[in-house]
Formats: sequence, structure tokens, C-alpha cells
Amino acid sequence: MPQDVLTLNALTEELHDVLVGGRIDRITQPEKDEVCMYVRAHGSTHCLVISANPNAPRMHLTTTKKDNPYAAPAFLMHLRRHIAGGSIEDMRVVNCDRIVRMDILGRNEMHDAVSMHLYVELMGRYSNIIAVDAEGVITDALRRIPPAENQLRAVLPHLKYSLPPRSKVDPDEVDAVQDVLAAFAGGDLVKYLFGQVAGMVNVSANQLVSSAGLTRQSGALSAEECHRLAEAVRRAFHVYGTEDYAPCYGTNDAGEYVDYYPFPYPGTGYCLTPTPTLNEAVRVCSEAKDKALRLKANGRHVATVIGNAIKKNEKLLAIAQQKLVDCADYETLRIDGELLTTNLYRLSRGQAQVTLYDYYHDCDVTIPLDATLSPSENA
Repeated sequence: MPQDVLTLNALTEELHDVLVGGRIDRITQPEKDEVCMYVRAHGSTHCLVISANPNAPRMHLTTTKKDNPYAAPAFLMHLRRHIAGGSIEDMRVVNCDRIVRMDILGRNEMHDAVSMHLYVELMGRYSNIIAVDAEGVITDALRRIPPAENQLRAVLPHLKYSLPPRSKVDPDEVDAVQDVLAAFAGGDLVKYLFGQVAGMVNVSANQLVSSAGLTRQSGALSAEECHRLAEAVRRAFHVYGTEDYAPCYGTNDAGEYVDYYPFPYPGTGYCLTPTPTLNEAVRVCSEAKDKALRLKANGRHVATVIGNAIKKNEKLLAIAQQKLVDCADYETLRIDGELLTTNLYRLSRGQAQVTLYDYYHDCDVTIPLDATLSPSENA
């Protein structure tokens, strides 16, 4: 999925027009990494899905309902306490990256107006949902990240929120994009654009190179070509509301949903189907993929649980079968012990065996003894 900053910025502006000014009536958390906010805006109730699933991070409107867990998770209770009942004041992409900030005006226990910010970071395995107060201090996060040597930042309550560090240029800064393109010495232009411009993915970089009339394998660019490609990047970033804005999704030859786009990407080779909104394209593709991923993950979990149960019971069964083998002559030993107890007066220490009358079977039996033990100890 091209969940890059170009698509996300168009999606956020679309959500801005629908949700800003609305009131958050209800919040649920049907999955451990997914939050649903029911927003009453412009006379209608909209369900906003915010998913931090590492394999399918997304944010869009939906009409699909999911069952909620019996016990509300701690993060959900935190959101209900701080932003439920509040109104959405603004939504926008920040830092020209795959991060959306929602400004929410709510009220505390004293009914004083309180500003909160909800940062939605849709960055693959680093995806997260972070609640921040008006002073920029983290109040809680869906995924808490403790300080560590291999972590660029910590995400914990009471710490100052900081944006993820990056070294790439913003896609809407034409001059900065031109400067990095001017340094291109030749080779794979798509890979170079992907590595230099923030929030970009390969499929979008390939489309932008093509739309600027350039080829993927290219030599150094002229000043005019640098400007043309930089302008293509800027136009794609601000595509919402322009004549180029034409949301669609792509399907492969098998009819499976593959990608969604803010405008057609003919170079992908997929069958493109237009949708009235980008939200609808995201919903169609993402929900199908999310359902398949969760079904697969749940299947692996069930298989692991069943496998562990089988191993445990096989071990218990082996132990029980060994006990049966060990106790195969239990009844014979019990009778021999009883006969020894009954005839203790006839026995003495040092005997290797003794022949006694078995009144159970009406015959004489020879019982082996341990010569080092007393008759009662043998019994």
C-alpha cells in the first residue's frame, strides 16, 4: 500500500473537511492496535478507524463494525477520560511525514476547557498512537517505548513528545528538492528520490518520475529537469482539491485489492477503479488486507496453542503409559506383600526366598526376598 506522505496528506485534508468541528461521542478499541472514534459532525455520525497495525497502518472512515473486548484496555480508558466528548479543532500532517496530528478541545473534571493532541504515526513497524497535552507532554501511548540504546527516542507518559528524527527534505519545498536532485550523479532516479524526499515510497516515486517525463535509469539531471520533477512532487503533495485529484484503487488479475491512490498511477499495471473519495479507496483495500492479516495471525495463534497442548498431553500420556508398565505386576506384588505380612513369624533375616501358601489361588508360591532386609521390610 502506498501509505506515503502524498497519499496521507490528501487523506488528512479529506478527513479535515468531514470531521473538523465534530464532537467525539464514543471511543472503542476492538483490536489491541486499533482505535475507533465515533464523531458527530455536520449532522452525521462518522466512524474513524485509526490502526497502528505494523503490517497495515491506516486511518480512514468506515461503516464496518467490530466486536469490542469484554474489558476495556488501559489506553482506551485513557482516551475516554481525556478526549471523549471533546471536539476536533484541526487535523493535519506534521513535519511533512507520515504523522497526523488531531487537535481536540475537551473538558476536565472541573469542566475547564483543555486542549489535547492525538499524534497518529503511520510508519510501518514504528506505528503508534500518542496522546499529548497542551504543554507537549505525553500522557499515554498505545505502544510505550522505553529508553534504549537502539531507540532514537522514548515514548512514555510524562516525557516531552518529540517528532521522529529524519534527514530527508520536505516534499513541498521545491527549492530543497531541486537542490538534492541537482546532486544526482546518475543511476536509479526512483531509488534516489525515495531516499532523499521524506515520506516517499517506491511506487509513488516511480509515478512522479514518469509524470515528469523522466526515466528510472537516468544520468545527471539538468536544471530544468530538476525543477520539473520537484514541481511534480509538490503538486502530488497538494493534490487534494485540484483537477488532478481522482481517488482510485487497484486490483490485480485475480481481482484482489492491492493499492489505493490519490490519483491514477498507470505505471503500476493494475486495474484502476475510481472511488468518490480517497477514504473509500483506503477502506476497500485496507479492510480486506487487515481482515486477511488478522485471520492469518489468529490462525497462527490457534495453531501454536493447539500444538503446545498436543505436546503437553503427549508428554503426560507417555508418563502415564510408563506408569502402567511399571505397575504391570502391581497385583502380584500386593499379594506377595500380604502373604509375607501374614507369615512374618515364619520368616527370618537372611533368607533369599520363601515358599508360602497362597490362599487367594489355593497353591504354594515362592517369593524372592532381599537377604539384607528384615521380613517386615521385605513385606
